[in-house]
Formats: sequence, structure tokens, C-alpha cells
Amino acid sequence: MFFEVADIVASVWVVVAWGMLVGLVFSTVGAAGGILASVGLISILGIQDPNLVKPTAQVLTLVTPIIAVPHYYRQCRVVVSLALLLGAGGIFRSE
Repeated sequence: MFFEVADIVASVWVVVAWGMLVGLVFSTVGAAGGILASVGLISILGIQDPNLVKPTAQVLTLVTPIIAVPHYYRQCRVVVSLALLLGAGGIFRSE
């Protein structure tokens, strides 16, 4: 498969396998996966341009909780009041 923006060629199976590994590892430890995904983008897919690696890892870090939180909410594993407090703390910081 050819990725035009990054100008690399990679097997679809390698991309899918790495994505599954990142998702599995970081869903079990509660992290979003941007760091491990960055390693894969650089070493496995061969992307050398940091202007492509950083935004791609940030998108993965954003998408992972958007997909996971509704699933956790259905399992009653989300403490909404704590999530709101942590979210507010992330938005309003003291100086």
C-alpha cells in the first residue's frame, strides 16, 4: 500500500498488526498510545519527517479516548464527576 502524503510503501498487514498491538498494549495500561505509535511510525513504517510523525501520533491520542470512553461508560467504569473535574483542571490552570 502506498501512502502518498508520507511517500512510503508498507504492507497493509504490517500497518494493521502494529495498530492492533498499539491498541492492545495501551488499552490495557490506560494510555492513549501516541508514544508507541510514534515508534512504529518511525521504525516500522519508515517515516522520518517529524512534521508527519507528531500530528499523526496526536490524532491517535485524540481518537483512542473518543472511541474507548463510550465503551467504558456502558460498562459503568467512568466516574463522570471525576472526569469533569479533571477536564476542568486541564482547561483552567492556575498561574
